[in-house]
Amino acid sequence: MSFGIALYYYGLNADRHHPLPYFHWAFVSSERPWSENNTTCYEIIRLDNFVWKWHFTRPDLAKSARFSGIAELGNFPGSAKLIDKIIRTYHAANVNEWNVTGPSGWTCATWVMKLAIDLEEQGYFNFPDGISEDNLYRTVLEKGQILRDLKGMTRIPVLPLDD
Repeated sequence: MSFGIALYYYGLNADRHHPLPYFHWAFVSSERPWSENNTTCYEIIRLDNFVWKWHFTRPDLAKSARFSGIAELGNFPGSAKLIDKIIRTYHAANVNEWNVTGPSGWTCATWVMKLAIDLEEQGYFNFPDGISEDNLYRTVLEKGQILRDLKGMTRIPVLPLDD
């Protein structure tokens, strides 16, 4: 089963001192090739009262105007039920004040990165050589910029994390 990070482009970051592109991040998995557009999407969204909430769906990525593509993490060695069970243990709210190199504060990117880093630490997959929690954020943003430019050239743009 393939899994990765779906990126949805929302423009440039509003912070002029940190002018990186802003992408909404979601964790995606599929038991079929990405091109079949048969994914399960796990994300957190912030409500108007600034509370984070889970949002798990089976979206049509090809029809989403903001969807840029998938930064593929690799293959998950278990079933869809197992990955679903694991992900549902990751609360939307940051109860432990977990931080990582990259985004400031608790964001959709932080939640996805925590999930990916924990899956690696638990032995479900290995980050490619040269990728670590210290450069994961920047690497995914760089992939996002390329994926954004590939939109429309292929139905579901996908780049492996290690290219």
